[in-house]
Amino acid sequence: MGFKHRETDPAPLLKALSRPNFMIKIIPHVDCTPRICELVRYYMEDVAVKGCWAGPAAIQLFDHAL
Repeated sequence: MGFKHRETDPAPLLKALSRPNFMIKIIPHVDCTPRICELVRYYMEDVAVKGCWAGPAAIQLFDHAL
């Protein structure tokens, strides 16, 4: 992405950040099998947006040895 290509309004970004986020917490047993699996919902709080930019971007995904 081009660095600071076009400055935009941070209001839509703050709205998106205020929605709940989800995460899976996996706590293993002594034999490394999953013992406890929790679906956790959390909210981002006290977020200060210092700047918001938009521009052209691309993503490339490659196979990895692992």
